[in-house]
This record gives sequence, C-alpha cells and structure tokens, in this order.
Amino acid sequence: MDRDVLVLGIAAVLAGLTATLVTLGLTHSPFILVAALPTGAGAYFMWYQASGRMREDLRARAARERASAGRRRAPGGDSRFAREARERARMGDGGRVGAGRGRGPG
Repeated sequence: MDRDVLVLGIAAVLAGLTATLVTLGLTHSPFILVAALPTGAGAYFMWYQASGRMREDLRARAARERASAGRRRAPGGDSRFAREARERARMGDGGRVGAGRGRGPG
C-alpha cells in the first residue's frame, strides 16, 4: 500500500473525528472542544505531509538557505549581543566600563 494514501486516510479519519468532536463540543460540553484541537492539528499535519506540500516547503527553505550561505554574514549573527560586541571591538575599549576616563588605580 502506498504510504501517502495511508497517511491521507488517517488524516481523513482524524478530520471526521474532529468534526464530530466539534459538533459534540458545541452541543454538549465545551471541554470536548479541547480534545478537538489536537485532533484537528493532527489531521492538518497528516494532510500537509501526504499532499507533498511539506516536502516542497522544506526544499524551498533549503534552497533559500543555500542561496543565502553565499552572502557574507556578520560573525556571531545579527543578534543584539553580537551587534554590541562588534561595536565594542570597533571602539577598541574591549568592553570595559569607563575605559579611557582616567579611573585607574592611584
């Protein structure tokens, strides 16, 4: 049996179960809606994988990362801490507080 058909069948069963749980949750108890949320999420991810869209998205993401790998990136990334460290290195004070203000011993 083809795995995509099996996964799509499981997604359909989960979608039907989600619809049933939502209907019961709306008519009987809102707590049942809590059980419908992960069931619906599972149905969506199963369908997403079986339809081939997950594979396409992963390949597109990998291609974008390969394309951006050719560009020169700043060492340490682009976080606030990396920017501050580059600024301290550029200033030449080594990150010392009060450097160059004559506050030495004595």
